[in-house]
Amino acid sequence: MYKDDEKKFDVRVVKRYIEEGILTQEEYKAYLKNLPDVSSKVDEEYHFTFSPMSKRNEENPPAQESEGEDKP
Repeated sequence: MYKDDEKKFDVRVVKRYIEEGILTQEEYKAYLKNLPDVSSKVDEEYHFTFSPMSKRNEENPPAQESEGEDKP
C-alpha cells in the first residue's frame, strides 16, 4: 500500500488507521518498541508547556469589529 511503509505509522493518521482496521494496536506498539534510541543525539533538552485554548482566549481576547461601525 505504501512506498515507504513507515508512513502508516505517522502520528497524524495512526489513530484513524487503528479505528479503521488498517493497523492494529499490536503492530503500532511493536513499531514503537523497535524504534532506535536516538536520545544521545539531542543537543539540549526542551520542556514545552501549553495552556488551554479557552484560558488563553480569556487572557487575550481577539479584537471584535461590528459590521457597519466606522473605525476610529
